[in-house]
Amino acid sequence: MSFSISFSAASKYSAEQKLHDAHLPGAVKAVIEKALDGMPWSRQAPPSSGAGIVSEETAFSGQGRVRAAVFIGVHVEAHGHVDGAGCEIPKISVRPLYD
Repeated sequence: MSFSISFSAASKYSAEQKLHDAHLPGAVKAVIEKALDGMPWSRQAPPSSGAGIVSEETAFSGQGRVRAAVFIGVHVEAHGHVDGAGCEIPKISVRPLYD
């Protein structure tokens, strides 16, 4: 069974729904679910308009001062192949997205 998934989600519910609908091996789903549990969902704030997305802890404002980045969601990617002879899963990535 070959699989490939890539999506972004702004809420944990949305991420879980997209993961649930995906055709992935159960072990891969379990790893992604654990990673989603570790995201800072409770501190989530709506994204500000016109801002770019970065995956860093800080971003620079127009005045050159450093401000704390705001968590706005996640990006999930996974691909690989699983069959009776074994498996190869070269990528499972769950990245936080910050504004």
